[in-house]
Order: sequence, then C-alpha cells, then structure tokens
Amino acid sequence: VNNRLVTEHIGGYTAFKIDITDFVDADKRNLLTVKVMDDLSQNHLRGKQRWKPENYDCWYVQTTGIWKSVWIEYCGTHIIDSVSFHTANDGQVSCEVQVVSGGDKAFLSVMDLRLTAPVIQNKAEFSFKISQPKLWSIESPALYDAVVTVPGEVDDQVACYFAFREVSARKDGIFINNQKVYLRMVLDQGYWNNSMLTAPNKESLKADVEYITGYGFNGVRKHQKIENYTFYYLCDCYGLLVWGEIPSAYQFSEEMKKELDRDLPLILKQLSPFVSIISWVLFNESWGIPDISRDQKTQQYVKELSHLVRQQGGQRLISLNDGWSQMDGDILSLHEYEQNPTVVA
Repeated sequence: VNNRLVTEHIGGYTAFKIDITDFVDADKRNLLTVKVMDDLSQNHLRGKQRWKPENYDCWYVQTTGIWKSVWIEYCGTHIIDSVSFHTANDGQVSCEVQVVSGGDKAFLSVMDLRLTAPVIQNKAEFSFKISQPKLWSIESPALYDAVVTVPGEVDDQVACYFAFREVSARKDGIFINNQKVYLRMVLDQGYWNNSMLTAPNKESLKADVEYITGYGFNGVRKHQKIENYTFYYLCDCYGLLVWGEIPSAYQFSEEMKKELDRDLPLILKQLSPFVSIISWVLFNESWGIPDISRDQKTQQYVKELSHLVRQQGGQRLISLNDGWSQMDGDILSLHEYEQNPTVVA
C-alpha cells in the first residue's frame, strides 16, 4: 500500500485479511499493488488446475492472480475477528467471539435475547438455549439470525447466523437429525467457461444451486475447490447438502505436507460456519498420496490428518480417500467409471 509492504500470504484456497489503517492517507488517493507468483509444482494444493503447460485429461487451465472476492471495509474500535457457534439439537448454543484489539464487553442478539459477556484476553463467550428449536434439514433449512456487537468509540458489529443440525453415519446409511437420508448428489467442479475458477457473479452461483435442487438432487460435492462463500451460504438457505473437499497436491513430499499442514486448519476454520457442509473429503483417488495402499508413512500421515479434522472440522463426517484405497473414515466410497450400463447392472 503506497509502496510499503503490508503483508504476504501463501495458499491459493485460503482467505486472509489485513489492517491497513497505518498505511493509508484518508485525504489522498492511495495506491494498492498486488504481486502474485505461481508455478507448476505438484507440491501445491492445486485441485483440478493442471501442472503441465498444455491441456490434458480432466485437468483445467491453471488460474493465477486474484480469483475470489476482495473488499475493503471500515471497522470499529475493537475489531471482531471471528464468531463461531456450536449447537446441539436440544437447543443448547455456545458462541465464541474473537476480538482483535481488546474491548470490555460484547453483546449478542438472537431473536428476543440480548446477552452480554466480558471480553477476556480478546475473547467473549456466550451460552444460551433456544426453546423447541427448529432443526435445519433439506426440507426445512431453518437458520437463526444473530448480531454481535463490541462497543467502543466506534462500535464494531457483525451479522451472522447459526442452525441446529446433527449428522451421523451408520451401517445402514447417513442420518441427518436421526432421519435417514439417501444422498442424490452432483459432482460440482466449479469451473466457468470464460472465467475458470471465478463465477461470473453471485447470480450465477444462485442459478447453479437452483438448477441442482430443481432437478431433484439434494446435495453437491464441491470437487477439488474451496468455493466463494456465497455458494455455501446459498446451500445453507436452500437446504442443499455439501461435501467440502480439500484441493489435492499431486506428489507426496515434505513440501506437500508443509502446505497441507498450513492450509487444512485454515480451510476447516473458514468453512466451519456453513451448516450445509456435512462431510469433509480429505483426498480424492489417492491424488498426492499415491502409495497409501502400501506405504506406512503415508498411512500414518493421513491418519494424523483425520484426527485433526475430527478435532477442528466440526460435527461432520469424513471421507479420507474418496473412491480409492480406504482407511478408517465414515464413508466407504467407490468410484466406478464404467460407461456401459449393462456391465454395471
């Protein structure tokens, strides 16, 4: 900003934010410069972006530069960094508010409730119960609006929402709120004809969700991509189930593990508010872990990642290596590419 380095960020699928207050002049025209570097390394979490200079198979032209929403906003004196809700279907709710720069107290408004909690070590915690909560489901995607305020010389305020939804995998299927659900899902690769990874506009994302639900599907596996947050919000509103998938690297190495160890916790945290996400897909068809069927070091690493997702991924299922060699996930998935229906029958 104005020829001064403000920050650096690594990772094409994770969001970041910065405070530029000390770098701008409110009375003058300011210069913003962004430098983006990319290469064809297979250690990166590439997703479906090719790592060769030419097109091949089912991989797409790689995307470089800015491909997700960017915005600037004014914040209050004590900036709200994040708001996270944890719910149980009996109506119990806990809420944690992280504040960047102190403050004495925080307010939470939900329905007719207005709660106050002290800010201690940049964190405020709330606990309350909703009587006879409406559960989020495909048929009735009930969402509860909330507003968090941290007062100061200028108040900082965030509008958000939460929902009540439980998911479990049993021997006879997948259950949402103890009701068995047969998944009718599409594999959504999230690429666009003229803009590749970037949707043309929010209306295009909405149209996608409406097409999917309109054709009778109840879920989508967002394949090898962390989508624009608007997409997940729309799925929350429409009751469309989502499998969230971690973009793959394409070789198993120390550099690959370093990148995945860095990005996976961020992805889990940044997507945690979206109730429509009922499962995480850690790997697809052994991409990035080609020797998982026989190499104990690979198996141990994947096992460690699954423990991390259990701890940080919220109340969701796990597909460890979708379609190929399986380990101890919640879902046994097999990918069949046979095109002759008589053979499948």
